[in-house]
Amino acid sequence: MPHKTPPSILVALFIGLLLVAACRQPVRKDLDYDYQVVQSWQVDEVFGGEFQQFETVPWNAEATQTVRELIKKDELVSQRTVLEIQTGTGLLAIYSSQQGASKVVATDGNPAAVACARYNAASLYQDRIVSVRLGSNDPAQPYAGIKPDESFDRILILADVDLEESDRTARLVALLDGLENHLTRAGSCLICCTQKSTIEELQKLAKNGELPFKLLGDTNLEEASEVLWPGVVVDIRRSNTKNGSPNPK
Repeated sequence: MPHKTPPSILVALFIGLLLVAACRQPVRKDLDYDYQVVQSWQVDEVFGGEFQQFETVPWNAEATQTVRELIKKDELVSQRTVLEIQTGTGLLAIYSSQQGASKVVATDGNPAAVACARYNAASLYQDRIVSVRLGSNDPAQPYAGIKPDESFDRILILADVDLEESDRTARLVALLDGLENHLTRAGSCLICCTQKSTIEELQKLAKNGELPFKLLGDTNLEEASEVLWPGVVVDIRRSNTKNGSPNPK
């Protein structure tokens, strides 16, 4: 679970972190130190230090708690390549690296988030596995920053926080449309949903596209409220029928 550092000591803490880092190694020229740190967070299941949250970058640890639990319990990313879309502070990307992912690419359309995730990956010693790229804030461009022929074993995304319904639909449609090119044949797209209506929309889209759909965990969707907190995870895979190849279970 995440723990919040009191704001009164944030400035001193951040200066201290920079001083400690400076004593251990030269200042990294590939990192951006120009953004204000608005909060520091300790996440129990992530070892090596605290996460820094830069200005304008959301902190979604509670929303993605279920994803992290599943990643560890079911070893979902061990020895696999991972793409995280809209990474924010880099929490899921860095956690995936610590849980044994062989390669992690994280994207975000916010330059501050890119700087933040890169800083956190470096400070937590995961930047040999985790690379962060600038994506797009356009919901209809979830794969911005990814090469046309680049594919991954796992795709992670928090699908519906702070999005209007039309933008959410655009993101989900584009996300599923891109699985054929960006998800490996045996791979899975793990979509974290904080709204019941998001899951219902995904069910319809998956059915229309003949994509295998599975609700992970023990949530009873019929009895669930509209707000799901922490988020519920949906596993969607490539079509069983396209390219004449069955989708592995």
